[in-house]
Amino acid sequence: MTLKERLITLLEWTDGEVERWLDGLDTAGRAAAGRVDGWAARDLLAHLAEWDGVQAGQFADTLAGRESPSLPDDDTINAQFFERNRALAWDELAGKGAGNRAALLAGLRALPDAMVEAPPGPDHRTVQSDVLFGKVYHTLRHLSENLIARGDREAADALMEEGARRMIAVDDSPAMQGTIAYNLACHFAVNGQPQRALTVLAGALANRPELAEYAGQDLDFSSLRDDPAFRALMD
Repeated sequence: MTLKERLITLLEWTDGEVERWLDGLDTAGRAAAGRVDGWAARDLLAHLAEWDGVQAGQFADTLAGRESPSLPDDDTINAQFFERNRALAWDELAGKGAGNRAALLAGLRALPDAMVEAPPGPDHRTVQSDVLFGKVYHTLRHLSENLIARGDREAADALMEEGARRMIAVDDSPAMQGTIAYNLACHFAVNGQPQRALTVLAGALANRPELAEYAGQDLDFSSLRDDPAFRALMD
């Protein structure tokens, strides 16, 4: 399979996981209202829909040879997305999400292989990194957080682990394996699973030793700071 084909397959799987998450929400979960600093399911759906729309626009810019417009910082744009969608009915949000997921997939399909495989530009972005991290990891992280908030940590862990496996199937270079494992270790660390976090982090650092310096300051590993095993990994 070409890189483009692998990315399309990954994107289709991720969209399927979003749909499965939607199907698992009951009426109360769909009706719950959130806050800008505490999202309900409807706010997460809107957030994912908006970012899919942003990425679809960026892929259209890439195809047309245009530079994508700069975006506000994450806190600002996420607050804007929240306000833009807070009055929409659930069916409107669901339609927006489905439409933007389809637009993003169509945008990726429209890119020639040469564009998909092009090296980073001045903004350091590649199509691969946009899909793997801007879309897939971003989506899975939010879905897993929602699953945990609803009391299903087992499903959240399984989702993150399967996502990591599928991302590595796109690019199994040591550097990419290290990055993906690092993100998975963060998931375990912030969700009260120190031993799993340490095991996965050790594998990440074996592939990308330079991440140790970053891990030593990463707030996701705050709960592990005093663990001798964590300090040994930082040495």
